[in-house]
Amino acid sequence: MRYFFKDNLPSNLYIYLPFLLFPFFLISGPFLPDLLISLTSIIFLIYCIKLKKYNYFNNYYFFLFFVIYLYININSFFSFNPKISFKTSLPYIRFIIFSIFLAFLLKKKFFKNFFFTSFFLSYIILLIDSIIQLVTGVNIFGYKAYDRISSFFNEELILGSFISRTLPFVLGIIFYLDISFKKFLVLTILIISGILIFLSAERVSFAHYIVISFFSFIFFFNLRFKLYFLILIFFFISIISFYNQNFFNRLYFHTQEQLKQGRSIFFLSYRHELHYLTAYRMFEDKKLFGHGLKAFRNLCSSKKYNVQDKIDKDHGILSPIDGFFIISEIYEEDEKSKSLMKYYIVSVTSKDTYIDFKLKTNYIKFLRSSEDYVKKNEKLFVNYEYENGCNTHPHNIYLQILAELGVIGFFLFFGFFLFLLYCLIIIFLKIFNRSITNKDKSNFLFILGIFLALFPLFPSGNLFNNWLLSIFALNLAFLINYHPLIKKKND
Repeated sequence: MRYFFKDNLPSNLYIYLPFLLFPFFLISGPFLPDLLISLTSIIFLIYCIKLKKYNYFNNYYFFLFFVIYLYININSFFSFNPKISFKTSLPYIRFIIFSIFLAFLLKKKFFKNFFFTSFFLSYIILLIDSIIQLVTGVNIFGYKAYDRISSFFNEELILGSFISRTLPFVLGIIFYLDISFKKFLVLTILIISGILIFLSAERVSFAHYIVISFFSFIFFFNLRFKLYFLILIFFFISIISFYNQNFFNRLYFHTQEQLKQGRSIFFLSYRHELHYLTAYRMFEDKKLFGHGLKAFRNLCSSKKYNVQDKIDKDHGILSPIDGFFIISEIYEEDEKSKSLMKYYIVSVTSKDTYIDFKLKTNYIKFLRSSEDYVKKNEKLFVNYEYENGCNTHPHNIYLQILAELGVIGFFLFFGFFLFLLYCLIIIFLKIFNRSITNKDKSNFLFILGIFLALFPLFPSGNLFNNWLLSIFALNLAFLINYHPLIKKKND
């Protein structure tokens, strides 16, 4: 073990190499980053135990998340299915130890430089490949593009998520680089990341990008650089939109359609509201401790929590006339799968009128039988894409926590979110008394990355998704190493 570690830091360069490949591991999928996190966590833990180097864990971050770790494991004992919940809760410790280890490695100046270079290089490679996919329809590996660009992520449409979640600490590192062209580098990274996020058409990532760009304007740019950025980003986005309007349409028109359907206005979309209502019903049933990890995906379809009653109420179709109700089956070839799909032609007929509906959605619930006589305004069927609010998670971190970990889990995570908000306000106020330093600016960006990941008003991924936790652990490592408010004791 001493061969790898010397003077409290790794002395063998081979141990740094996997970390420098980390952005490419993230692009490849969840397996490689999770493998690296697991192996290095075990190695670092053995090193700390063998040499009794426990001071690395002496900080507020480790204390808070170790308390969370203990809670989710205790919670798993009483979950809907302990075997399922423990599969997530027990290995969660690896992300905590990994963040400590990475913060430990970041003490080396050359490691910060190479870590930044590897992420910057990954952005450039993604940009080149995305442009190839945009122009030719396939990337260099032959992955097809449909209405959104995904580059090496293929069917996982998370290109924008990767960029927006890593962008804060990539920009934050720049303050620690010994270079004279920092503003130009920031401008370049913001333009590259902006193009990639626009091509991905991921709306939450685009919202994150706007927030990050806003604070980058304040910290890095004078009026001239702000104008350069706005002109260049507008120029590139205009060219892309002229070439293919799908990206702008999804970001603007599709969002507008989801927010307003018919006469109803939704917070995000009707589909999101179904997820949220399902999670809330689960929370109401077990408020204090919740149902345990992975409960949402397993319990959301149960009669006790599903929202089929709301769908039936909101999407019931009424008969427009008095007449006979006719149900006819038809088969058509699906354009994507090239397989035959079953649809329905639903008709209401009378002496003088014939009205039909062609139903192409997945969820169809008939309330009357074929050839029944029906009266005007009588409910005939329910027609919607989904029959309930089920998914792998409710697409909101805090509703997932309330449903699966209860009020206690909610206060643990939301308390950390409020602490981050407090830190951001304290640093931001330094701008007005002109006491803000470069270290403050980088700390602000490190904190901002985690703050946006925990922001309650944006849709979110699964809180315990391995790929998302890998990026979350990266952000936390920078926070631990650079932000003094979260440090309890220097090593």
